Amino acid sequence: MSLLALIAGIPLGAYRRRPERPTFEQWRVRVIPSSHHSKAKLDGIWTRVMRSAEAAAADGVHLILAHYRDDERPKFEDEASKSFRVVWLSRGIAQSYGAKAFDEAIGKALSFEDDWRRSLRPSIDSPLLLPETAFSAEMGVADMWRRAMRVREDRDSIAAVANMIGRFRERHRRSEKWRDVENLTFARGPSHGGQHLPGWRRMKLTFRLPDGFHFDVRHDANRAFFVRNESGQALKFQRYTNIDAHGYIRGGG
Repeated sequence: MSLLALIAGIPLGAYRRRPERPTFEQWRVRVIPSSHHSKAKLDGIWTRVMRSAEAAAADGVHLILAHYRDDERPKFEDEASKSFRVVWLSRGIAQSYGAKAFDEAIGKALSFEDDWRRSLRPSIDSPLLLPETAFSAEMGVADMWRRAMRVREDRDSIAAVANMIGRFRERHRRSEKWRDVENLTFARGPSHGGQHLPGWRRMKLTFRLPDGFHFDVRHDANRAFFVRNESGQALKFQRYTNIDAHGYIRGGG
């Protein structure tokens, strides 16, 4: 399976100087240029970027993005990073598309992404597939999801995040179930349905979730409990609820 590096936001003028895509070992590269001639800009192409990522999601998509305003980057990253990896290019590198400096920067970024996939990308039993809004983790490991999503070569380290994931497992894994500090147990339920979901909800951190993937959540004492959904809203259940990897409630009672 080849991996897809989707490079988006390259200024249109720079892109037109070299419309052919750069090539990198084990990676397919697709470029979606900015609609602006001189600015690295995601406005106007973002819907296309997300649709392209969702269409190729099974291959494992890594988004390499350029945007001219640093203060606007979080809104794009927040939408994409729970399902796909997000890497940001500096404005200078984005403008150098077609030059040796650009290819070197992309090659360096993809080398880091290779390391990320080997060390951090979730598997079916990874705690990263737990819904972070719903699972109340111990303070020392509660930052696991954010750090796994946002680790970069110049921010945090893969080894440190991998160590945190290991500590999370030690503290919260009990008899093939996950147990949080509120005494809620999260057991992986039988997969069924789910084909109707939008593409990004069938992915988490580039891992393709089985159709219908979810957790059965109950309280250890078999009593009523609250659980927070994808938006952080606390919902009450008397016996159980089913919740997916992104925190969407699939039912309960």
